[in-house]
Amino acid sequence: MDPITYTSEGCGEERVIQGARMPAAEVAALVCDGIEPERITDFYPGVSAEAAGEAPEFSDYADSAPL
Repeated sequence: MDPITYTSEGCGEERVIQGARMPAAEVAALVCDGIEPERITDFYPGVSAEAAGEAPEFSDYADSAPL
């Protein structure tokens, strides 16, 4: 299962971390600000280190693709 998905439930029409419903762009911003993906779970327990690590690349891709 892909750790990042698109949903229109609960978060508006945003790309979110699967199972956490946390916007992928917000997680990507934390990682880009220097927080290690493994530490993201300290702030958001529903977000895996794998999903956090993939969020910046996915966010870059998603910004260039329509919803």
